[in-house]
Amino acid sequence: MSPPALDDHQSAYYSSALNQIQERSVTPSLKFVPNSGDLQKRQVEHVPPPIPFCPRDEDFYVPDVQAGIHRPNADLLREHFFREGRLTEQQALYILEQATTLMSQEPNMLHVDGPVTVCGDIHGQYYDLMKIFEVGGSFAENNYLFLGDYVDRGYFGIECLLYLYTLKLWYPDRLFLIRGNHECRHLTEYFTFKRECLHKYSTTVYEACIQSFQALPLTALIDGRFFCVHGGISPELMRLEDIDKLDRFVEPASVGLLCDLLWADPIPNFGHEQEPSYERPQGLPLGHTFEPNHTRGCSFYYTYEAACQFLERNRLLGIFRGHEAQDAGYYISPWHRAQWSTVDRQHRYTMHRKTPTKKFPSVITIFSAPNYLDAYHNRAAVIKYKNKNITIRQYNASSHPYWLPNFMDAFTWSLPFVGAKITEMLLAILSVCSDTELEESSYASSDEDEERARALAELDDEEEEMRMTEHVHPSERRQEIKNKILAVGRMQRVFQLLRYAP
Repeated sequence: MSPPALDDHQSAYYSSALNQIQERSVTPSLKFVPNSGDLQKRQVEHVPPPIPFCPRDEDFYVPDVQAGIHRPNADLLREHFFREGRLTEQQALYILEQATTLMSQEPNMLHVDGPVTVCGDIHGQYYDLMKIFEVGGSFAENNYLFLGDYVDRGYFGIECLLYLYTLKLWYPDRLFLIRGNHECRHLTEYFTFKRECLHKYSTTVYEACIQSFQALPLTALIDGRFFCVHGGISPELMRLEDIDKLDRFVEPASVGLLCDLLWADPIPNFGHEQEPSYERPQGLPLGHTFEPNHTRGCSFYYTYEAACQFLERNRLLGIFRGHEAQDAGYYISPWHRAQWSTVDRQHRYTMHRKTPTKKFPSVITIFSAPNYLDAYHNRAAVIKYKNKNITIRQYNASSHPYWLPNFMDAFTWSLPFVGAKITEMLLAILSVCSDTELEESSYASSDEDEERARALAELDDEEEEMRMTEHVHPSERRQEIKNKILAVGRMQRVFQLLRYAP
């Protein structure tokens, strides 16, 4: 039986729908790129490909002749991690457990002799950590002091931690590590480090990292002159001896001396607290030394007066700290700004107002993660203290391998994009005709209804019932199509959320 002939109105309708389909681009235009078919070619050639294997135990453990024991091979690990290599779980746990045992024997406040290179936040930027050791010099020339925040935000936190702990095992009296606010369970679960550990190793390795964080000392004292801490001072910190009374082998609370050492900041208008500011139009009253730190959600801001009082009480020269990214250079109050050159103002560290008696900057904030989060475009710096002289060494960011957000693989990352394209195709199919066209081109016109009625009268009751069930009113048909379009639209919004979800 041949299909029924189409009238002029129906022919025009289907021709219009066909033209709209033909005008849509079925596939994206492709541009041939030479050598694009070479799957072995690196897009960033100076970043080496990952190493797909773990080191053998006979290569991992090397003898320490002086100590008479075996230690992790630091030279091997430096290159292995540089190539994104991983360790076996037993090897990683060995480093973490040995370092935890060693650091547990150290006091809350370390005593460090010069010359020393002081380093700020690292935040999982392993390739920039390699630059630090290049800028800072060898262990034969000076000591190293790191002010915390080794993990989170960057995608190579476990490599930073394992390599620093390995160096600590080899140079326990030359390399010194103190705790930052990110060395805790709460922040590593919230940010990236726990996810990184689970992706690269296991929950067991993550728990061993948490135990090692609690063993990290809290502060350091360089030559009895410079107080080094991650965050800052506290209203509960009168004497340096107060630090030794703390139980550091705990998860930091949201209040108290331990919290303040890790979280406190200099007040934004440090040295000019009495002057009106955006946050405080009336300024702070004279003698006001600490303010709640609403930006962090815990701890305090400490004022210039609080810093000077602390330094005077403990006969110190200045405070070295990290904890804050530096974008536009260091802050110097107008009172002595003319004493510093234009070149100095370009440094990526903060040098706060001098003390009235020693004439030395009361607080220096150092930040050692260049191009922080791959977005800040900042430089980084370390402090080099030698022969009672302080110099600042700066460096730029190093190239590093790229990781997709949340350590996703390419298939997981691309599924929302593929799903979004599929929903666009479905919408295109369902939307080739407008609502007006659907109404005008209803296949069930009144004439067709009469013809259908005459045809049904000639059939038996069974066939009539079957055909009646197949008959759908035009308004119902239009509503079904609209519902399908809405459903596909909801699918498209879901895929868009998946594409941009953190």
